[in-house]
Amino acid sequence: MKLLVTIFSLSILINYFSQETINYLPIDSAAVLVNIDDPYSKLVNKADELFDAQVYLKALELYERAATINPTDESLPDKIQLTQNKLTCGNCNTYEKVIFKADNYFQKGAYDTALKLYERSQVINPTEAYPQEMIDEIKVLWQQDK
Repeated sequence: MKLLVTIFSLSILINYFSQETINYLPIDSAAVLVNIDDPYSKLVNKADELFDAQVYLKALELYERAATINPTDESLPDKIQLTQNKLTCGNCNTYEKVIFKADNYFQKGAYDTALKLYERSQVINPTEAYPQEMIDEIKVLWQQDK
């Protein structure tokens, strides 16, 4: 089956490009186009599968490993960035729900509950500054009430 796929891929490649164009392809690119069973292609294909299954941490690891094998692949930086974005914002929906609840409690003056929810949102998404700003504001309000 491997030989058949390789021969079929090669025949398509030859029919699509002129022989002169193929000669000018970088060796790595030609190898990736022709040999679907090389370690690089296997890594990228597996990473794509993991990404689609939302197993972002493992997908990122495989994309980064593939980038060390073929640093000239221009699609990998985008895939790596997209995967990193998914990892940092994988809990965005949960984060947004917690912030929404915290804001509602804050507006109602239920600062104890709001504080706990803002602290919980920091655990979900520690890179966001907003929860800490609100925690600080609650502490200021508590100081004013004393």
